[in-house]
Amino acid sequence: MMNNQTGWIGREKQGPMVGRLQELNALHEVIVAAEHCIYDPANAPDHTSTISWVTPNRRPLMVISGAVGIGKTRFAEEASREADQRGWVVLWSRAYTQENAPYQLWIEIIRQAMRQDLWSDICQEMHPEVLQPLTVLLPELISFFAQHSPTFTPSAASAFAAYEELVPLKLWDAALAMVTGICKQGPVMIVLDDLQWADQSSCDLLSYLCRHLVDDPVVFLGTSREESITTLYPFRPQLLQLQRELLVNTLHLDALTDQQIAHLVASIKDPGLVQHIQNLADGNPFFAEELARVIHQQSAAHGAEIAHERPLTITLPRTITDVFDQRLKRLSVACLNTLRAASVLGGTFSCTTMLEMERTGGGEIDEEDLLTHLEEALQSGLITEQGHGAQVRFLFWHPLLAHHLYEGIFGARRALLHRRAARTLQREYARRREEGAAVILYHLLKGDAEPAQIAYYAELAAQRAYSLCAFVDAERYYRLALRTMEQMTQGQLTISGKEQQHAIVLQEYLSECLRIQGRFQEANAVYTHIYTHVSSQFLAMRQSPTPPATETCRTFVQYQAVLLAHIGKTYYDQANVKQAFSCYLQAEQMLAAEGVRDGAMLAYLRFTQSYNYLLCGSYAMARTRAQQSCELLEKALQQRVGPDTSIDYAESDKASGIVLQVARTGQDAAVVSSPLWQILRGNELDLAGVYALLGKINSATGRCSAGLGYLQRALQIYERHDCKQKLVMVNCDLGDVYLRQAEYTQAREKLQQALHYIERTQQIPLASFVLLNLCIVAVRCGDLVAAEEYIKQAMQLTARFDDTLDMAKVVVHNQYALLLAEQGKLPEAQAMLRSALSMARRLRLHPLLGYTSLTLGHLRLQQAHMLDRQSAATGLFAREQQRFIRRARHTFEHLLTLDDIEPESRYEGQIALLEIALLTQKAEPLQSSIYEQAKAVSHTVQQAEAVWLLPRVERLLGSVLRKQGDYQQASKHFEEALALGRRYDMRLECARTLQSYAGMLNEADPAQHRRSQQYLAEAQEIFLACGTRLAPGI
Repeated sequence: MMNNQTGWIGREKQGPMVGRLQELNALHEVIVAAEHCIYDPANAPDHTSTISWVTPNRRPLMVISGAVGIGKTRFAEEASREADQRGWVVLWSRAYTQENAPYQLWIEIIRQAMRQDLWSDICQEMHPEVLQPLTVLLPELISFFAQHSPTFTPSAASAFAAYEELVPLKLWDAALAMVTGICKQGPVMIVLDDLQWADQSSCDLLSYLCRHLVDDPVVFLGTSREESITTLYPFRPQLLQLQRELLVNTLHLDALTDQQIAHLVASIKDPGLVQHIQNLADGNPFFAEELARVIHQQSAAHGAEIAHERPLTITLPRTITDVFDQRLKRLSVACLNTLRAASVLGGTFSCTTMLEMERTGGGEIDEEDLLTHLEEALQSGLITEQGHGAQVRFLFWHPLLAHHLYEGIFGARRALLHRRAARTLQREYARRREEGAAVILYHLLKGDAEPAQIAYYAELAAQRAYSLCAFVDAERYYRLALRTMEQMTQGQLTISGKEQQHAIVLQEYLSECLRIQGRFQEANAVYTHIYTHVSSQFLAMRQSPTPPATETCRTFVQYQAVLLAHIGKTYYDQANVKQAFSCYLQAEQMLAAEGVRDGAMLAYLRFTQSYNYLLCGSYAMARTRAQQSCELLEKALQQRVGPDTSIDYAESDKASGIVLQVARTGQDAAVVSSPLWQILRGNELDLAGVYALLGKINSATGRCSAGLGYLQRALQIYERHDCKQKLVMVNCDLGDVYLRQAEYTQAREKLQQALHYIERTQQIPLASFVLLNLCIVAVRCGDLVAAEEYIKQAMQLTARFDDTLDMAKVVVHNQYALLLAEQGKLPEAQAMLRSALSMARRLRLHPLLGYTSLTLGHLRLQQAHMLDRQSAATGLFAREQQRFIRRARHTFEHLLTLDDIEPESRYEGQIALLEIALLTQKAEPLQSSIYEQAKAVSHTVQQAEAVWLLPRVERLLGSVLRKQGDYQQASKHFEEALALGRRYDMRLECARTLQSYAGMLNEADPAQHRRSQQYLAEAQEIFLACGTRLAPGI
């Protein structure tokens, strides 16, 4: 921690650190490595042309672990002093159990950057708009930005987009920009003490920064108790993931040896006392120092020199709690009571807060008396101070001391002090209740306050966490609010409609938190509970003597339908297609019965149905539903009167009673719509989602030009709203379209852009698909070395995610098998394909089964060709070759019987079957039939714009005519295949065509022998350059 008054880092009045030389050397290496990353604008990394983040070359995070009192904080202080002496910027923050609000750990880092006057330089480097999301965490920044930027508007600072995905990324990007801006001023060390108490959001942001700042001069130094490494603290899963990503070093502090303990308490001259300390401390430096302090105090009290003190005249406490008790006994009663009250507040505390808390209890204490008590505690070494002037704050010398004081307060008084703390903080946060809701709620719970207060602040804390996309914290608070509200209504004969609607809205938010976390089964249960309640409520309304108006009925029915759609979506997310379809059908029937034939709700239902059909491989139905969704939503948005009000749903909510009052200001109460109600309005981002889906479906079904148009429209909207997560998907899909059209330069550009956004958003699973497509680009262009690098990185990424990426693993393993076969490594290719087959059969999705069958067929053909080369002289090779060809033919025939496979997989299967037929059928009529079928496939492929398959089809046509002896027409097809291969830089396809063409020239005309040899030599040169084997001619 930085003492801003003296410039001293860490707690004062400390002796030298003992016994950590090896650990300090390890940290020194980390510091030196970071200094090699000093920012240089001329050598700034180009994120669009590198994927080094997949395998980082430095670990920016170091976590110091160990037992309580082992010296973790002291080690961090020593490391901070070294960094400070080397000219680094040092920022400190500490997590506390009492302050478990979202991003609490980073709020103090932002505040320290202000105290050290770092923001002025940051604002000179970048526009405040980039940083303004941080004002949500620290409102003091608003006035600072207003002073440093004439274009800054406070209203824009808090205007987040409606979609929950945008908020964390904008916030994280702002935090990244802040740290990057500080790094430009020099290396930075950010110390995060007691990470075991850190909230989930703070841990998420730490991981995000670690992934993005590998190449910047920054070191994150965290301390964590040993049990946090082995138990389920929020930090533990983050630490394990960062370890898998090679982004963290962990350093465990062991107990000190007896010799090191003796050196630590060298001021004690009596060997007997030193040995007694060694036995009691058991290697714990904090306990040893406290025991030495007791000896000094007892010796001073007796007026004797330590050097002459006899061992038996001094009694040492046997536990650390005994040590604390002895120190606290020397305090005045008033000082002790003040410290006990401070221990209830926890963390750091100010004189103003303490004074307000004392007066809340009816005390007559004045500021002078309180300062006297705090001064006594300072002189006793029990607390320390930070800052200066009006910014002075106090904290306990060691967290164990605060814990001991807190535990020493009997239960009733402890609850009373918590209630006082809550009232004090309520006044302090009177104008920003959401900001202080979490810490106020903590004290209300500990103080056993009124349920109504607990429910109110739990809801405020939940809404604050939800607005910051801290969904784990939001879930906890929503559950608490609902549980407390249920307790409040127990025993009531009737529950008002307003209370019921309020509970429904909170349940909506809870289910959204669960869904976003990927806990689909739990989300399904909550959505189903809401649906059951709303349905019974609506039925009772309709059966009442005064039934509701038609418009109200339509509103309720649409709300029921959107609930069913979300229930279906949770089934879809669990790959339960049948149940999802059932929910969608019920919602559709419900809307039709009420006469709802247009609007955003029906558009959303068609959208979800389309995705369900797409998962099944029913491309025609998927396209139909997506097109209907597009038309309905475009019409709904065109009919909207006035400007886009996608965030203000107050009027619509009031119509159905589904409203939530989340904040009170000096003006009118802010009314925010429930999550599901927003769907009934629709907005431009929803439309972009439909465009992106239509782009995906059209490109997968051979309508690449149409798909490209839809994807470009989606791209424009997402870029306008800066939706980085969506931009990943759209760029990935655009790359796929260009890949199908053999536009490999554009494909690379879009795929690299997708990687850039993945790096910004940390959508690591999607990176495997992007790397896979980059591998395919490299294979088709003949760069098998780069292809292998891409596919290996994709394999590494999918291996990180257990069973959550099985679909990606199937596709990646298939492509790796094909690449290995291309390189002639058949045993390795077979092993890789077995893995893909196992996963594909378990998933039972036809598109994946079709893709895997295609790979299997190609592999069996490759086995036949390898036998041709290796066993031609054995006499058995012909039968073996025919066996492999026969098995390949059966595989491709089975592939074509599957209904729901991608069209391109079907085209490839048809071409492969024709190639096999050409190998096995000798009669000319049969060859003529093959030619006609190949012409039909060529026409289909051209219509589908699967340009990358055209050179192969032309080569097949040339090979058929060659067998028929029509060399002139065959030459035309071979020439066309060569022209296409060269136009699109498909080197391997060119080589295969050259090889087949050379064979034809050699047998057609002996005068063409030289030309034939030239073609063969060129083909061999390409094959060798690409790292593959000579392909068999057809």
